[in-house]
Amino acid sequence: MEEQRNEEIQSFIYSLKQMLLNVEANSAKVQEDLEAEFQSLFSLLEELKEGMLMKIKQDRASRTYELQNQLAACTRALESSEELLETANQTLQAMDSEDFPQAAKQIKDGVTMAPAFRLSLKAKVSDNMSHLMVDFAQERQMLQALKFLPGERGTH
Repeated sequence: MEEQRNEEIQSFIYSLKQMLLNVEANSAKVQEDLEAEFQSLFSLLEELKEGMLMKIKQDRASRTYELQNQLAACTRALESSEELLETANQTLQAMDSEDFPQAAKQIKDGVTMAPAFRLSLKAKVSDNMSHLMVDFAQERQMLQALKFLPGERGTH
């Protein structure tokens, strides 16, 4: 009877030693799996971030291009207006009174055709970038709620 009990104890000791080895192996495996899952999340987030950064850069480039073109057109129009004013002043000072109607018509035609009068003084694009803002509060809450899968926690 005692011998049978000893065999049971020895068998149980072997079983416990095997379980200890399994705990080591299984914990290493789930740790590797966890690392892989988090790495997958990091990679996905990095990919999303790169895409969003690219969108911001493209939007910035597009708006910068539009505004620089408009700025250049306004600068040219202003220079043209200043030249036109200078020409008008010189013309009026250099002429005698009988040439006035002809000179006035030329000045009026020049003013009417001046780029300054064809410019829209409204920016083609806005400087508001709020459509590219993000709020990850909901996603953060979801990530903070991550837990292990339900399963056996040991037998107590």
